[in-house]
Amino acid sequence: SRSKEIGIYIDSFSKNTSGNFQNLLDKINYAISDQEASKSLNNLVLLNNYEHFLERIEMTNEYLPEGVFISESEFENNKGNFNYKSDLNIFNINSKNLSFSYYDVDSLLNDSNIRETANSNAYKLEYKIPFIWFDVYFGFYEEKRESKNDRLLKFNEISEFKGNHTRDIKIDRLSLQMEKSFNMQYGHFRTGVSFYKTSIQTDPFKETLNNIINNYRVNDMNINTFKPYVNYSREYIYGKNKMSIGIDINKYFHDEDNIKSVINIDNSDDDLILNEPVEISEDMQRSFYITNTFNDSVYAKLSFSKRNDNEMTILKIGYLF
Repeated sequence: SRSKEIGIYIDSFSKNTSGNFQNLLDKINYAISDQEASKSLNNLVLLNNYEHFLERIEMTNEYLPEGVFISESEFENNKGNFNYKSDLNIFNINSKNLSFSYYDVDSLLNDSNIRETANSNAYKLEYKIPFIWFDVYFGFYEEKRESKNDRLLKFNEISEFKGNHTRDIKIDRLSLQMEKSFNMQYGHFRTGVSFYKTSIQTDPFKETLNNIINNYRVNDMNINTFKPYVNYSREYIYGKNKMSIGIDINKYFHDEDNIKSVINIDNSDDDLILNEPVEISEDMQRSFYITNTFNDSVYAKLSFSKRNDNEMTILKIGYLF
């Protein structure tokens, strides 16, 4: 188990620990039960909570007509004591075959003993190649994420250790999408498949836990993703307004590396190496949306998406070319 690996590592240098770290170990050793001691050891080393922002990136993808758009979006994940919320401001320009998007994202994560604030800036380029039977899209997405993390380790009512660190992460994502559209009597259908290759790089960082310095290196990781999807919409015309109501259903399948962390605690001469899985949701995503276009130019869209514990709302306005 994770706590056992950490315990074995600490035993290897327990005679050479600093006074501050020995004080922390004493609090763990005096735990009331083995279960509490195991939990304290597990909490001693930081977890890599990467799933939430990766799922947010996946749920942000949407289809747009030709035009220029701005939008506000809210993404939220609630699971027990865990709450992650992101507020996104997005700018899109979408021409016939080329689209550009810019994202500014502010996020807040709260867990039982962790608080993380983060800011991300990202852009996406996508190029469309139309064929007779289907369309092909090539895309590139890059996001730079800076986070500030605080946590509190409590061992009893009066003993606590405060930790803080900053972490910089870069996400690169290549995409290939093949899509077929159908205009039918009862509506418009779009169906296709998307392939993604995501690379995640984490800069080395250090955590200060009271006066204890722990150094972390998280190895680069890659995720290969396959997503089939289907979309249906129907248009209604009222005077100069064209209103469309639609649904979108998709499902992600991932092939991901484990997160390999190399950690140096206190003044140890050796490193602790942990290989831990990334548990990205593969549940089906369902979206419902309403759009309205006035005078073939002024555009508005409201969409709601849900996937497992993730929910996203997007309000978008724009001007069509």
